[in-house]
Amino acid sequence: MNIWNFVLNKLADNKDVMFLAIVESNGSSPGRQGFKMAVSSDNQLFGSIGGGVMEFEMVELSKKLLKSENFKPFLKHQIHKDDAEEKSSGMICSGNQYIAFYPLNIKHLSIFEEIANNLKSGNKTVLTISNDSFKIEKNELSDFKFYDEIFDEQNWIYKEQIAYENIVYIIGAGHVGLALSETMKQLDFQVIAIDNRENLNTYESNTYADIKAIINYNDINEYVKQGDNIYVVIMTFSHAFDKLILGKLVNNKYAYLGLMGSTKKIETIKQKLIQEGVTSDKLNEVYAPIGIKISSKTPAEIAISIAAEIIKIKNSDK
Repeated sequence: MNIWNFVLNKLADNKDVMFLAIVESNGSSPGRQGFKMAVSSDNQLFGSIGGGVMEFEMVELSKKLLKSENFKPFLKHQIHKDDAEEKSSGMICSGNQYIAFYPLNIKHLSIFEEIANNLKSGNKTVLTISNDSFKIEKNELSDFKFYDEIFDEQNWIYKEQIAYENIVYIIGAGHVGLALSETMKQLDFQVIAIDNRENLNTYESNTYADIKAIINYNDINEYVKQGDNIYVVIMTFSHAFDKLILGKLVNNKYAYLGLMGSTKKIETIKQKLIQEGVTSDKLNEVYAPIGIKISSKTPAEIAISIAAEIIKIKNSDK
């Protein structure tokens, strides 16, 4: 679940929600621009704005405000220094951040329904929050991720482009595919699960994938997009299908292309692909055996090892 679905579910249940977003951050602030948190009127929480004593106090303030009436959205400036006075956060990590507080209720339900639908379909949405509005703009095209303009704590605007920054294709929807879908969903990836088997129980029970597809693996290139935010994991039940898929995808451009299997199986697949004309240089770019070495055994452990490797690659240029 992401914060958008958390808020959607709460509003659909007619629960009020305090939506907190870091509009701007500077220095060593523990919460970066775009961090978000939601506090519902039934005292449930989702997300984070940086943790620690500061976050605890902001949550308590949110609970108090949810019980009050007729207050307007506002910014709260938090300074993370022990010598700060009025706006001290209680933290000493240096830096500062502006946190937007915006109350949501059933009237905002349609906004979050549209956000959820756009995320599922891969469409981008621009969310605009200000001291007097909370809305989405469907057709605004921009290359920004975040934008803010602060005049004072009662007069401000914040914009964020809502879209999955990273997409993982999990090819093979068995037990490890199911576990990996859950893990990658928790990491805010768009998860696309693909298999070629009908009536597969782990495919049917996979509620974590945003998109699922039963396909002919010969057509895999029609389903897997290329790009520097695309991560591809091959883990079918058959070495023959693994070879087929790897051969079709290996010359494409991805942030990550990995193949699950034993060292012996992978070497056999590579040798057969070289005989078919695939270069050893391209095959050496494939992460195989997949995952970091943590002696993982269970599907959950294997999923964590793969996710850790993907995170390492994703964050390597940051």
